[in-house]
Amino acid sequence: MDVPGKVKTNIMVDRELWEAFKRKIVSERGPRFLSSAVEEALEEELAELFLLKALDSLDVPGDVEAPPSVVRVRLRVATRAEDVVRELREGRY
Repeated sequence: MDVPGKVKTNIMVDRELWEAFKRKIVSERGPRFLSSAVEEALEEELAELFLLKALDSLDVPGDVEAPPSVVRVRLRVATRAEDVVRELREGRY
């Protein structure tokens, strides 16, 4: 079934990592939300890139210096998928 604006893909992920993620999402949200949880994790990972791209497109008058380092700003309340991904990255599973 094709869904406009969506792409079906195959990825290789550690089996134990995937099973832990899947169990957590299915138990919290149900099996129909697994794809959206993965999509949210991807969005979180790329949020900084999207923000920088948006800032670059702004028409700012005068000379504006870029900050010495980019500080990650949380744009929305953390979702459960974000918490899961953060835990996975920190090696808690």
